Amino acid sequence: MRIMKASVYKSVLFTSLAILAGWFSASPIRAFAQAGDNAICTASTPAGIKCSASFIDVTALAGADICAKIGTAIALLPAVGGVIDARGANPGTNQTCANSPWNGITTPPPAYIYLPTGSITIPATWVLPDRTRIFGEGRGGTNTSGTTIVAASGFTASTPIIEMGSSACESNTGICFGISVQDLMLDGNNQNVVGILNSHSQEQTYVERVSLHDITGTGLEISGSQAQNSGPYSDLAISPGSSAVAGTVCVQILSVGDTRGIHGLSCTADGTPNAGVLIDSNNNTIEDAHFEGVVDGIRVGSNAAATANVILNVTGGSGAGPMTNVVHVYSTNVVDDLVLSAIHQGSSGIDPIRDDTSADSPLTEASVALYVIGRPVGTNGVSRFTTSPNSVNWGVGGSAPTGSCKVGSLFSNTGGSGATTTLYLCALVSGSPAWVAH
Repeated sequence: MRIMKASVYKSVLFTSLAILAGWFSASPIRAFAQAGDNAICTASTPAGIKCSASFIDVTALAGADICAKIGTAIALLPAVGGVIDARGANPGTNQTCANSPWNGITTPPPAYIYLPTGSITIPATWVLPDRTRIFGEGRGGTNTSGTTIVAASGFTASTPIIEMGSSACESNTGICFGISVQDLMLDGNNQNVVGILNSHSQEQTYVERVSLHDITGTGLEISGSQAQNSGPYSDLAISPGSSAVAGTVCVQILSVGDTRGIHGLSCTADGTPNAGVLIDSNNNTIEDAHFEGVVDGIRVGSNAAATANVILNVTGGSGAGPMTNVVHVYSTNVVDDLVLSAIHQGSSGIDPIRDDTSADSPLTEASVALYVIGRPVGTNGVSRFTTSPNSVNWGVGGSAPTGSCKVGSLFSNTGGSGATTTLYLCALVSGSPAWVAH
């Protein structure tokens, strides 16, 4: 009986193994082991296969060029929008478009558009519709390491390569939201064009990790009240190239107010532009910036009033052009409530701060930790505070001050023993500045 029972167990085990072996041979590829390219959903997709309109790969779509293929995909998106992947459309090549991807589309849905490596030459401005985001494969500038959008020869002068929104946004109210450009390079082809223009798009609109190259007009322009609350505009590398002229500008902020600032900027010119950045607006921040080859790194108030702006951690450098000032404050328009912090000349011969509203300008030391211009005091000037010893300032120390001083400066002696040895004023004594106890 024991021998018979053991034989039955062996028979059952053998049969079970045989069944399992047959199942594996009939199904050699399991779902979690599958690999390969994405399937392209087309009109000829086999019956029973469900197509998703939320993600469209343009590789197999109709279109004479990559822009036309993207346009075909945009037309297939539902009204709520979706993702368009063009990274498989001839990556690593130089491609030329006849029209914009949105050509002929009257009401484009929101879209996240991924572009391939290589260059895409366009004949006219790409106007990004409401809630459209453009992603490149990096701003390396070569066919294998990044995505470059090139303005074709004969591009209309003073027009943008990319415009963020239009007056058609939000049922013709002229306000757009959620537009962005990131991880690519814009090449102006040494023409007087604008790299990116934002005059229409507000919250959730930004530019990130973008290079702007050989643009002899304006690299980035943020202008008009409809661009308020946009940004940040971060990690920008702008090089106008050897064709840059006096009017070439890396960034201009004009009559906007309340942007989320410029965070991380290098502006390196080979020509002789007058300025790297023009701030003629209110409530903006510029930080972590470096300038070379421009006369003034940042000009404040040269074209319009500028109130409540903050500029910090900015350096100059010896480039191809004759740089004179890192920050230049103009007196032609109202400039107040301005904070400058950690302004560094970078190279000898460059003044960190020139303030046309101050008789002590320019400040010629290597670095200025703090320089603040406040509101007007009566009709005789503005409130001003700085840590620079070369301008009217308020110093603090443990003993009475000695040495030269700027007339009007104050000094608090924390080691003073009486009412007349605690606070000192720099005044003219026999025609020369000297510290006088009060």
